[in-house]
Amino acid sequence: MNGKEKLDFLKNFEGVGPQRAQKIIDTFVDVDNLLYLHNAPDARNRMRTVLPLAAANSFWEQLEKMHAQKEDIHAMMECGISYLSALTIVNNEHEFKLFKEHPYAYSKEHGIDFECCDKYIHRTLDFAPDMNEERMVHLMEAMLLTLEQSGHTFAYMSQLLKKVNSYQLSHQYYPNNYQASTLLLYLFNGTDLFEIMPHSNPNRCKIYRKETADLEINIAYHIRRLAANKELFESAVFQSNGLPYDEVQLSAIQSANMSGLKVITGPPGSGKTAVINGIINFYKSLNPKAKILLCAPTGRAAKHMTEITGEISTTIHRLLGIRSDTTFISKEKLDCDLLICDEASMLNLDVTYQLLSHINTGTVIYFVGDKDQLPAVGPGNVLHDIINSKEVPTYFLTKVYRQDGIILNNAHKINRGIVPTEFSDKYTTEVFSDANTLREKTVEWFTKLYNPDEPFETQIIIPSYQTECGIIAINKAIQELNPEDYIYIPRDGKGYSYKKNDKILMIKNDKDMQYQNGSVGIFLANYGTDIEVDFEGVVTRIPATAINDMSLGYAISVHKSQGSEYKHVIMCLPQEPVVMLKRNIFYTGATRAKQDLHVLAMTGTIETAVKTNMELFMQTGLKEALCGKTS
Repeated sequence: MNGKEKLDFLKNFEGVGPQRAQKIIDTFVDVDNLLYLHNAPDARNRMRTVLPLAAANSFWEQLEKMHAQKEDIHAMMECGISYLSALTIVNNEHEFKLFKEHPYAYSKEHGIDFECCDKYIHRTLDFAPDMNEERMVHLMEAMLLTLEQSGHTFAYMSQLLKKVNSYQLSHQYYPNNYQASTLLLYLFNGTDLFEIMPHSNPNRCKIYRKETADLEINIAYHIRRLAANKELFESAVFQSNGLPYDEVQLSAIQSANMSGLKVITGPPGSGKTAVINGIINFYKSLNPKAKILLCAPTGRAAKHMTEITGEISTTIHRLLGIRSDTTFISKEKLDCDLLICDEASMLNLDVTYQLLSHINTGTVIYFVGDKDQLPAVGPGNVLHDIINSKEVPTYFLTKVYRQDGIILNNAHKINRGIVPTEFSDKYTTEVFSDANTLREKTVEWFTKLYNPDEPFETQIIIPSYQTECGIIAINKAIQELNPEDYIYIPRDGKGYSYKKNDKILMIKNDKDMQYQNGSVGIFLANYGTDIEVDFEGVVTRIPATAINDMSLGYAISVHKSQGSEYKHVIMCLPQEPVVMLKRNIFYTGATRAKQDLHVLAMTGTIETAVKTNMELFMQTGLKEALCGKTS
């Protein structure tokens, strides 16, 4: 159990409030699993130093009752169900009854993984025939969710059929030879969970989770609503005043005189920054009292936007009042005349819907981004689909002005599917045949380039987490070189420990808006209930629970780096998982470097990444929804 799990466990005991719970944890720091507290040396006497005699006796009685239920708890935990979830179910007769009657629906509602629930049901409960329909509906939903993790928003019936039968076979469940007609029957019975786009060939039916289908449909509705262009200021013409804009850039800036949504896309060096500033200045000349909002999907991207425009920019989460990763609290429309969203390739379906639904018709809106960079994590390829629909005015900035940099030149080659062959001290490549050497060289390059006075200007970028040369392994290897003492060590031994001056990355949004997903900082101090972090020059005290939203930040994923730039980038390309060796992943990582880029790779990984075009693997429906086609 970690600290939070211990506190949650102790909440189940009458007579044990938050303060007593913390005292018990501190007194029994040597006990990892509080379910076995009675086995601790001198347990009863130690407990009497924390609780009054009557409360202590009551505690042991309640613990004894729990032990009568521990076989059920252990059976669930062996199937992958978390201890807290198992305890919640077993410790409450009503909950246990609900779980047994409708295990799959219960598991979905309470965040229990389908596969864990399924293992437990097949192992310990009598699998009633009438439970199979519920099971099949939730199995298909689980399979669709795995596809969404790869960016798809739907599955063809043939794909879903293959995944369902493969799951059945791998778990030795029967039947494992379902036909499309059988699955369609289950799908139609589960219409509150699914959306089915019919086809004359059953195998070509598109199967959506209803939630995802609704997002695409609603995004399309709001784009059409906002794309109703109207001239705002009669005969207003942008004057370039001698600035060297090209024809496309001038057209993009001039379009600020028209309400509605537009897209500006182009690679690094194509003048997106110049166009953004041109739009802002032109619109201010038309409407000096204009309310202008600038935003981006991440904190670092928003900060960069502020730096290049001189205007205040914020994250979309902060703009809309999103106080956690999933909770939206804003109900009012955004009060603005002009809205520009940068790094729009990072927009996912959920955030796109929330942003568009909060914008008034008649507003001038721009989505700006590089269509060839990574789409957001999760289902959808929003910017790409909007552009390909041809339903929204799009300005393609194809002329590259910064052509003298080898990093940029090689990035454009990568984007065209060409393996770079030109190198210098600003762009180096080293290839290795074994993972140990790759890991050692990655750490070596970091120690060579890292400057403690500029801790956020050197960044390792790696596509994968769980490999010998993945993010977790590299972070821990570099942390070992930090000479400072540890100031936080998790009691359960799980997760990262932290030393003073460790570089950290926030991986969730703070409900009180003190940090954003993607914020980077330096861990300065641990005061017990609070910790102190330097967020890029802003020293902030935040609750110690924020450690749950934190990871080491010496090495980060390509997705986490998106929207940021660094002087020195070390890009590490392990061989596994192959699914992460994609052109747009390599291209996005390479374009994060401002001054020098050092690519360290296993044999063959550069070639695989350059030649594998992620766009070919994305099944999404937003383009069709925008064009009024649904099948």
